[in-house]
Amino acid sequence: MSVSGGAPPNGPAHALAVLRGASLTCPADASRLARVAWGGSLVRAVARALWRDRPLRRRYLVVLGVQLLIVVAAALCWLAYQGDLHRLAWSWRRVARFALSLYATLVVTQWCVIALSRQFHDELAMRLARVVGVEPDEVIERPRLSFDAHWVFESFQRRVQAALVLVASAAPPLLLLGVIVVGPTRWLARHDDGVLRFAAVLAQWALAQLPNALVLVSSLYWLAVLAVGRSGIAWRDAIAPSWSPLRWVEAGSARHPALYGPLRLWARAVARCMGVMHRPAAIVERAPWESLGLALVQLAANLPGLRLLLRPLMPVAATVIIEAARRPPRS
Repeated sequence: MSVSGGAPPNGPAHALAVLRGASLTCPADASRLARVAWGGSLVRAVARALWRDRPLRRRYLVVLGVQLLIVVAAALCWLAYQGDLHRLAWSWRRVARFALSLYATLVVTQWCVIALSRQFHDELAMRLARVVGVEPDEVIERPRLSFDAHWVFESFQRRVQAALVLVASAAPPLLLLGVIVVGPTRWLARHDDGVLRFAAVLAQWALAQLPNALVLVSSLYWLAVLAVGRSGIAWRDAIAPSWSPLRWVEAGSARHPALYGPLRLWARAVARCMGVMHRPAAIVERAPWESLGLALVQLAANLPGLRLLLRPLMPVAATVIIEAARRPPRS
């Protein structure tokens, strides 16, 4: 995908080409936007590799088709038992209520099906990883139906841990930014008359969006960490360095201990909440834009049914990013 004449590739056009190409290998001359597009296109590339393998394709359609049918049938039966199907009428309030009930029921039944048939997804991911040419996350040759309480507890623990890390890492900067924004906002509120009224209102709105932007960036970052963490390989690097802001605070406090006192308290709180989350975070530091693309796909596909269909594909796509992060950095 190089551009003739040695000129740098056009950012949006190159990213669109990478997204359409859906290759398992990131182009050498990819820009940041193109790397985001490549990370998002990995799911499509993995799905394409699955579809080309006939036995694996047949296995995938049988397993996921049966599971999807069970999810929809169980949700509709539960709604019929509750009486929501009988109360459905041509009223937007009742239709909205039925849609919300159906969505919640599909989410719960999908979670129950995944908890019981998780080994079938892992077996599909293992076979798909071998087709793609990456290391399998887990080797399961004979999957069976079983309720894995350890997996349920670990999955719930990681979600709670991610929420705690998001709060611990973003709350102090958010409060500091809010304190900084209050003064200029009040000053602009007293000078929003006359000719400068439009500029003052626009500046107030821009200042008010800074905390929201900080929350959005922090949420996307930790969502990328969890997206890479869909592969179990991301959690096995015992020698992974700690989170880079914690390293920066530690290095700065060694030179100026009095100046970095509050930051050391923040670093200790974040480190206590993170636990082993520094391992996938280290991968995101080496491949941030690819991980962001995969996180955006996971966020967009977080719907009942679609999430079930993509569940065997996401760990393989995350493993491809991990393998790409292990390569030497670009010159």
